[in-house]
Amino acid sequence: MEVRAKPNRRDTIIDAAEGLFAERGVDAVSVRNIADAAEVKLSLVTYHFPSKDQLFAEVLVRRSGALTTARLDRLRARRDDDGFDLTMLIDCFIRPMLELALKDDIGWRNYVHLIVQVAQSGKYSMRVAALYDENSKVFIETLLELFPNASRENAIRAWVYLVSVMLGSFSSTGRVETLSDGQLSADPGVAYESMCKFIVGGMRSLMQA
Repeated sequence: MEVRAKPNRRDTIIDAAEGLFAERGVDAVSVRNIADAAEVKLSLVTYHFPSKDQLFAEVLVRRSGALTTARLDRLRARRDDDGFDLTMLIDCFIRPMLELALKDDIGWRNYVHLIVQVAQSGKYSMRVAALYDENSKVFIETLLELFPNASRENAIRAWVYLVSVMLGSFSSTGRVETLSDGQLSADPGVAYESMCKFIVGGMRSLMQA
């Protein structure tokens, strides 16, 4: 007789929190909401996570390593290619997030949606920065290698602008659809090429200033 493995209740709780945080926003979700979504008792949630803040921290951390690793792996694989340039550098940073967001995996879609929200929030942005800043610093150093005459200040500012455009492009504001009367899509997969061209142009201009 086949014995089915019991679901990991802790992971079920994190999955439920991730989905609710992405859908409603962190502040609009209660621990009771999470328990109901996970179909577990409230006491089990508080056993694993004594506070909502601790659960939120776990949601942020759980997938961050996979995203940073995917970015660094792509960079290591391509930085020694002939013709490695700014366009390729930007692709190494943004495409892994795009691919994860487009995966047939509701968990990753929820996570990317959540990160886009909280990274632009004054309340939570520093918590996201703590997870991803070291990753960005590697890319900034590579950017300076591509533009050895550029100042570090311009490199840092250029990277901050890149992240801002990326997050805006991954957010679901509906502005592209509204401004185009429904003729265009803001879907990141559709907008990826034009977004990267915009970023490349702005960054190159700043790095060569």
